[in-house]
Amino acid sequence: MDMATESLQAKQDEGIDFVEGVSLRLNPAPLGKRFVAFAADATIITVVSYLLFYTIYLIALIGIGVSASTVEKILPKGSVVWIFIAVTVVIFLALSLAVHSYFIYMEHKYGYTLGKKVFGLRVISLDGKRLKWSQLIIRDLMRWYVDLFLFLPGLISILVTDKKQRTGDLAAGTMVIHSKERENEKNYLYLDQFQFLRLKRHVPVLDLPEATIKKYLEFSYKSFQKRAPEDKEAKAAWIQELKNYLPTWEEHKLTDDTILLYMAEYCFQIEREKK
Repeated sequence: MDMATESLQAKQDEGIDFVEGVSLRLNPAPLGKRFVAFAADATIITVVSYLLFYTIYLIALIGIGVSASTVEKILPKGSVVWIFIAVTVVIFLALSLAVHSYFIYMEHKYGYTLGKKVFGLRVISLDGKRLKWSQLIIRDLMRWYVDLFLFLPGLISILVTDKKQRTGDLAAGTMVIHSKERENEKNYLYLDQFQFLRLKRHVPVLDLPEATIKKYLEFSYKSFQKRAPEDKEAKAAWIQELKNYLPTWEEHKLTDDTILLYMAEYCFQIEREKK
């Protein structure tokens, strides 16, 4: 597998930007960062759940109130109360499922929740592969029913483990990493920062002439940002030329698309640093 194929495919299809098989010194997320990230997620969830719960609840109450007399005629006395309780339970279970789904889906698709993204955090698998659904389900269930419900096991685990893993991370084979650079992702155009820095660390680029940088940025902006009709001839010519500045592209088995996006971001960063 080429060094960035899975990463780029994930970026295009699922938004995950973890490059399989590439070693990088990872910084475990500090406890404070994890706490404020979860607090941010909890705030979002609470507000949304509150609005949904009471909206659905109000609709259900109106429905029960309108049909109460009819229900009492058909069903035994007191049935309205049980229907009210049943509706409450159903709404609660539905919202609980939504909360679990939020964490599991976001971390599978992106590697982070909204709270984690704001504070530069990301969940990764310790085997260096894409996060599996099973891993995320395990760490999510452990989050609510062990790490938060019992609290101390999760806290102690984070404090004593080298990778600052809570019990859910230990059970799922995951860890949460922190990157200061990720908090500046808006400065990246063609690849997100995590992808670009991984490629840059392992794939050196020879000095590019100023004219080449400007011309390629014009081509890449039209191709990748403006989504102009594909010019196969120009694309092939650029791939051939860019390979001259990537002496190890064959060693890392970079695909043509990887080369185009990597060099587009590389040139973009050169120009950005000049400003």
